[in-house]
Amino acid sequence: MSELGQKNEARMDKLVASGRGQHEPLKLASRYASSLGTQRIWLIKRFFAIYWRSPQYSKSPEVWGLRLAPQVALGRRKAAWARIGSLTVIGGGL
Repeated sequence: MSELGQKNEARMDKLVASGRGQHEPLKLASRYASSLGTQRIWLIKRFFAIYWRSPQYSKSPEVWGLRLAPQVALGRRKAAWARIGSLTVIGGGL
């Protein structure tokens, strides 16, 4: 290990020792810091954020828009809107 690495290691050990002497360890009321319900809510929020930022979700509306645009332009609006509605119900990402 280099001289700088040894100095940093010694300084780190000194700081850890002084911190242990000045502060009590963290004590939690239970095994987990938050309730199961709170963990579940934040996990769902995290998964939604990951899904909405994914490239597959971002490009899905563009692809369906390009696919349905000619039908809407040609006057087949009813069929096109029916497909959009079914995609929304099924969860096709539109």
